[in-house]
Amino acid sequence: MIRGRVTADITPIIRLEVLDGLGRSMPVAAVLDTGFNGDVSLPIPTIRSLQLRPMGQRRFTLADGEVSVMNTYLGRANWHEEPIEVVVVESQGTAIVGMNLLWGSRITIEASD
Repeated sequence: MIRGRVTADITPIIRLEVLDGLGRSMPVAAVLDTGFNGDVSLPIPTIRSLQLRPMGQRRFTLADGEVSVMNTYLGRANWHEEPIEVVVVESQGTAIVGMNLLWGSRITIEASD
């Protein structure tokens, strides 16, 4: 079971363990974003520190309708205590877990004080 928390500004956050090329784990606080249909988005410094292998670029439609081309990388993460391959999208800000990674999982959020 993966546990998280809801922040004061009502953002659901989990601890995601991403793996470097040697299989070492790096914990990352990641926002659950049901509007992102990819696997994982990570900030550029995290991608560099993990030394992820580039996969090229992909087009994404953002929430405001703008189409953006973003760099992607092949990564690995521990998901439900199993190491799996994930497509990592380069981001400028917060780490995000998207619906493709969440698919098949049961998500329960207690959004109250």
